Amino acid sequence: MKETGERVSTPYDDLTYQVIGCAMAVHRSLGPGLRENSYQRALANSLVETNLAFEAQKLYGVYDDTEQPRLVGYYIPDFVVEEKVVVEKSAEGIRHQPPGAGDRLSGDQPVPGGPADQFWPAEPAAPACFPAQENR
Repeated sequence: MKETGERVSTPYDDLTYQVIGCAMAVHRSLGPGLRENSYQRALANSLVETNLAFEAQKLYGVYDDTEQPRLVGYYIPDFVVEEKVVVEKSAEGIRHQPPGAGDRLSGDQPVPGGPADQFWPAEPAAPACFPAQENR
């Protein structure tokens, strides 16, 4: 068993490094506080500029059994890059913001049950990258 903190190498390290570089460039450019679809479009543009082939929101069936597979739902990752790496980016969470500061985020919808200037989206998390699985 590997020691905690020991680096694990994968065949996709170089590709994953490029994807994370694209995501970091997007975050440096846009900063925090935007809706997730803004980061999605910007990351797609960055992947194109880096000449990485990708599919956005590719549909994968989810099955409950390997012997008698029954479709139970779908998995739709944000990106599948080079048919090898699945990328899930996220502008996750809601962070508290002092009253009166909401006017800096024009266009954001108020959180139900609270004043419009009380909450705002947190900055995007780093994208999660996983090897792509073949579609059944």
